[in-house]
Amino acid sequence: MKKKMGFIGIVALVSILMFGMVPAQAGLLSIGGMAGYYNPNFGEINDDLFEEINALTGMDLKFKGGLAYGLAVGYDISPNFKIRGEYNTFTSKTSDSYLYDFGLGEEKWEFKLTTTPIILSGIYRISPDIPLCPYIGAGIGYFDTKISCKGKDYFLGILVDEYSDSDKDRPIGYQVLGGVEFGGEGFSLAAEARYIIAEAEMEDWGTKVDLGGLFAGLIASIKF
Repeated sequence: MKKKMGFIGIVALVSILMFGMVPAQAGLLSIGGMAGYYNPNFGEINDDLFEEINALTGMDLKFKGGLAYGLAVGYDISPNFKIRGEYNTFTSKTSDSYLYDFGLGEEKWEFKLTTTPIILSGIYRISPDIPLCPYIGAGIGYFDTKISCKGKDYFLGILVDEYSDSDKDRPIGYQVLGGVEFGGEGFSLAAEARYIIAEAEMEDWGTKVDLGGLFAGLIASIKF
């Protein structure tokens, strides 16, 4: 049901931007790359699951924010209005080990979180005629998210067991954004900040991942 509502929302956004706001004009296509710092809240997986594991083992497992990067494709409907599709990826890893049986045994754990959102945004340029143009916008998309775990068990330094597990979800998420764009002949460079709202549910692990948080970065594009 959530995915159906998300698809309806995306279709509605495109329809409003293309037909409801301004008369369609000759568009301008832009293709570029984006990179920046993404700091999700993470929520239950850090605060509950990892806290419980850390308390039992003495490890220090915790997902943290880091670099996110991807591609962006935009289409100018008018000088003021633009639609933008983007595909991003973000990965966070955490690992640690603990000793047991009086230090004769050691267990090493590694967790990896990867989210690859596909987002469609509508953007409004506030003053398109000035060199540094401020803009605001909002978007909706799918946040394809996977968590994997790998473990190795050693006794007297010899590997005696290996195991792995994973879980995934594809929730619908939203974002609001704002930035400043500098445009030249055939290119543009934008500094942008956004707030993301999304939550992935890892049913097999009995936990959730709060993907909501701040992203700040740059978008460099070539115009056609």
